[in-house]
Amino acid sequence: MNNKGLEEKISQEIMAMVNSRKSLLLSSLTEEDEPYASYAPFAVEKIVYMY
Repeated sequence: MNNKGLEEKISQEIMAMVNSRKSLLLSSLTEEDEPYASYAPFAVEKIVYMY
């Protein structure tokens, strides 16, 4: 499989995973290195992400 074919296959797999979800969890660290996580529902419409 060439790079273009592999790239297309991976892209399709990623979009299938994204389309099967309805929410996401954002995780990061505060300036004091404390963990912070938040939940957000989302939708995908014509490759435009809405939070």
